[in-house]
Amino acid sequence: METVNPIIVDDIELYVSADGQESGMSISALARFIGKTEASLRTRILSNIDKSDEDRAKPLPKTLEPFAGKAFSTVLAGVNGAKIVPAKTCEALIFYYAFEKQDSQALFAYRKFAQKGLHQWIKEATNSIEDRNDSKLLATMQEILSEVRGLKEVSKRYTAIREKTSTYMTGTDELLNLLEDNSGMLPSAHDGLFPDGKMSLEAWLYYKKDGLTLPRPLFRRLASIVAETYRSLVKDDPEKRHCIVAGKKKYNVSVYSEIHFPILQVALNKVMA
Repeated sequence: METVNPIIVDDIELYVSADGQESGMSISALARFIGKTEASLRTRILSNIDKSDEDRAKPLPKTLEPFAGKAFSTVLAGVNGAKIVPAKTCEALIFYYAFEKQDSQALFAYRKFAQKGLHQWIKEATNSIEDRNDSKLLATMQEILSEVRGLKEVSKRYTAIREKTSTYMTGTDELLNLLEDNSGMLPSAHDGLFPDGKMSLEAWLYYKKDGLTLPRPLFRRLASIVAETYRSLVKDDPEKRHCIVAGKKKYNVSVYSEIHFPILQVALNKVMA
């Protein structure tokens, strides 16, 4: 086994082989990224992955089955024999906690690594840290750590809020559900849609609600409810812009960002009811 020194930033230990073909993290580093204690990760997950099938007390989750016996690197070791979790195993564990355990901290870490893969990220990060040339990667790592520290407290507060809204404020609860589910790609260029993704109410009905059109009195009522709801929640008036809707130039039309589309949906539900 190749013995490698860790590259340490903010107590996070990353490892890369001399030829750049292998990489990994210390157990403590992985634990911090997914918001678990080192002891918990070592005893509850990694030790179970590392056991043979006959010695394993309980079966592995499907996500982790391909990594049975691969909890620790067999080609890299830290100084003083420290065990290293290979990058692929780290990715699988981050994925497991993010999607099967629905852990918000692990999900944040997963999103950071999903595009290029953890191995490539570690290689770039360690090279940058050694040379002190790439402040962007260093800032990304520090952002992850900062976000992970704060997410647990935010999650607690959000859970407390949802317990109250689901019982006492069903309208707010509906809005929170829509905010959670509000995802998907916006069309690239349409009437009433701006390059920054903002849409007029009319464009939103057309492109996000399957071409829905309303009689003018009903549309005006919907627009009024949307604007009032927006003002009550955002504490400001909707932005006004000039745009083209159905081939006609419209002036000072209220436009909304994707994050505010749930407000439009709640208002539409009210009007349609």
